[in-house]
Amino acid sequence: MATIDEEKLTVFYFPMSARGQFITDVLDIIGKKYELKTIQFKDWEAEKVNTPFGVLPVLDVDGKKIGGSVVIARFVAERFGKSKLHQESDPFISALYEGQADMCNDILVKLFSFVFAKEENKVAKGEEFVSFAKDKLHFLEKSINSGGVFQGKDGMLTWSEIVISSLLKDIKKHYEKHDEVLSQFPNLIALCNEVTKLL
Repeated sequence: MATIDEEKLTVFYFPMSARGQFITDVLDIIGKKYELKTIQFKDWEAEKVNTPFGVLPVLDVDGKKIGGSVVIARFVAERFGKSKLHQESDPFISALYEGQADMCNDILVKLFSFVFAKEENKVAKGEEFVSFAKDKLHFLEKSINSGGVFQGKDGMLTWSEIVISSLLKDIKKHYEKHDEVLSQFPNLIALCNEVTKLL
């Protein structure tokens, strides 16, 4: 039976960053090797039956499959990142981290609703994204430390902060007027900059 260090990981996702990046950024920072398998959109319907919940991303750990981006990000952080990431024992603080990641997921959904919108709907979807993102990022900004200081004990990085950083990178990548969305959130920008240094 393979030890935890010997376990082989495969991440399945579409040819884009989005939720898959939540997971790969955590794995890259903790230094856990993995294989990334891209599922093309044209092949998705045929591949869907092979997933736990009919959605991507999926993580395969030696043949055992896990579904859900936030679930997987937390799982790999807790299973493989003990020496690199803060491991929270307080269930209330742990729930805070989960809430931060869930909020990132919600914002990402709105972002890609804009990205994949038909041209005639782009302006409306963009306005919808900006309004939604600003509201949610306001609460996310208040939930983290200031000045890019990691929120784990002794200043250690947490898995949810990696997810937050991944979200901001996607906003910068896919929304041209990203300054309009992010400029009023200096703590989030500082956090993203600090996490990016580790990748």
